[in-house]
Amino acid sequence: NSVAKHSVIRDIFGLPASGPVGDVSYTASYIKLFTAISGAIDSTVVAEMQKVFAAMADGKVCPAPQVASGAYLVATACVTSVIRMLDQAPVTKGPEMVVINLSSLLQAPGIALANAT
Repeated sequence: NSVAKHSVIRDIFGLPASGPVGDVSYTASYIKLFTAISGAIDSTVVAEMQKVFAAMADGKVCPAPQVASGAYLVATACVTSVIRMLDQAPVTKGPEMVVINLSSLLQAPGIALANAT
């Protein structure tokens, strides 16, 4: 009785459950993933990524925008997750994905830190 290994990463990118993937288009797989999450992403980012996908279709190496704040965001999410796990609090687990739309968050009411005088 053998249990097949399951690859969440293959599912996320729409790849076959097993076997080589050397002939699978990186661009097509990346576009499929991005399209699946694009409803939760700011429209400006979606428009910029469409330009990136056009460049990738022209054979350019992935020119996707890279920003240092992304690294800080991932580090923050990791540390927060570890703290929540240590507190035995709920944490979203794969294959689910956490998507944060900062544009929407920045338009939401904030927290008053001081009384208005």
